[in-house]
Amino acid sequence: MALKVNSDWLDTEVKLVKTLHGVRFSGYDEENCTADFEPINGEDTIVKVFVEKDGRVGKADLESVKQIVSDYDGVDYGEIIIMAERYTPSAVDYVNGQDSFTIVTPSTKMNLGVVELLSAIQSLTLKLCVHRCGKVPKTEDRIRERQACVSGQVYKRQRGLPRRERLGQAA
Repeated sequence: MALKVNSDWLDTEVKLVKTLHGVRFSGYDEENCTADFEPINGEDTIVKVFVEKDGRVGKADLESVKQIVSDYDGVDYGEIIIMAERYTPSAVDYVNGQDSFTIVTPSTKMNLGVVELLSAIQSLTLKLCVHRCGKVPKTEDRIRERQACVSGQVYKRQRGLPRRERLGQAA
């Protein structure tokens, strides 16, 4: 099951966090109304996104935030990111008093460095190349060709060719 969010801000932030922190969707927590993301590739960040099961934006109240904090009490993790478009003031105060917990709202952004953002952009671009063209470009000329391919220029010109030839593979 993939997470569908009916909020442009939250959808964008979730994609960014997934790329930067190496997490993937692991399921939906019915009790707290959160979509849960677990770490992959040895990362130690856990992400909880307040969203209703049908994709509507959820609200983080004090009781659900306390439940999340108690669920991870004594668990070894690096950071827990709690994302919601709306928080109650008491929930924000409670999370700010906890170590290793970060809240992300439209008014409070994550502290990201330039290197982290560039790394995320590069990672997503390479995934797009592999998804769209079948392989990662190795030379600068191939990168230019792949950029044209991603924009659809090369693909449109080569539409009549067999798939192997479109991908630059010998028959």
